[in-house]
Amino acid sequence: MDVKNLIESLRRPASRAAARRQLESHEDGTAVAEALGLLLADETSGDNAVWAAAQIATSRGLTQLIPLLAPQIERRTGLRMELVAALEALSGCQYGAEADWPALLASPPASCRLASLLAVSPGCAEVQIEALRLLAVVKLPGERTQLVEVIETESGGLRIESSCGPGRHDAVEIERLSQQIPFAELWIDPVGQVHMMAEIDSNTDDAAAAELVRRVAAISDTLELQLTGKDEL
Repeated sequence: MDVKNLIESLRRPASRAAARRQLESHEDGTAVAEALGLLLADETSGDNAVWAAAQIATSRGLTQLIPLLAPQIERRTGLRMELVAALEALSGCQYGAEADWPALLASPPASCRLASLLAVSPGCAEVQIEALRLLAVVKLPGERTQLVEVIETESGGLRIESSCGPGRHDAVEIERLSQQIPFAELWIDPVGQVHMMAEIDSNTDDAAAAELVRRVAAISDTLELQLTGKDEL
């Protein structure tokens, strides 16, 4: 059966499940994406057909359908959770069910923009993107990795943090090391964990912010090795 007929079958309860399976594995992915786009743009499409379209888009990773899926959240409130799950899977962004998805996708927050610049893949185990937060595992030379958290501040700037390893450390030594890092500071939390933190204002462009994230990752990883002898992320 051709793609057009399969799409029409999504609209009928008796044939929907079989059509969905065939569309998920159809060899012509471009044709499937285009046909699903037309179905989503058609306001007369039923909720069940839209649900099936969202499932197929997720299964096939059809990210080009994100702009058409996002507006469906407000149009089809009964499908809110299913549509949000599809959008989170396709975009890698964890905005949640109450967020204004169309607005956030049209103007991505710094967390999403930095994820792209850092070459971390949305949706994989190495990155978690929320509306105001990026949690990413940055890959470093020598097969080492470092976990970095980027949080957007109330002023529109960014706070970049990374742990330098567990254990109880000498406060004087940590302060000495901190003074050697002009763009960041080190501090010790109540359980003895050493952290590195850097802040930048809202006027910093994305490329410079991404470079600072890489520097924080690299230096905090070096300190982690120096302090613990391990790679704890």
